[in-house]
Amino acid sequence: MDSWIGLTREQVAEFGNAYEAACLVAADRAVQNHPDDRGAAALQLIEMRKGIRLALCNELRSIGCPESEIAETLALIINRQVKHRMATARAEDATGGSETLH
Repeated sequence: MDSWIGLTREQVAEFGNAYEAACLVAADRAVQNHPDDRGAAALQLIEMRKGIRLALCNELRSIGCPESEIAETLALIINRQVKHRMATARAEDATGGSETLH
């Protein structure tokens, strides 16, 4: 196996987008499963997000990320996605929702 050199910006973005999409689906499912109990929905979402992060860790392992760098790489992906989402929200606010940044 080749030595690990990290992820490209494109890979970080791709993993981040997939993570966000999975979390949105999980949130929808949690609300569908517990329409009258926000607390139960929140707890289910927490558990589902743990599973999503574990799946992402497994994907990182499968592409050669060393175990010692999994947590840092996962944090990089999630933090990038949060920053991207915040920038997108600010752009939508500034333009009245008609444009987004990519």
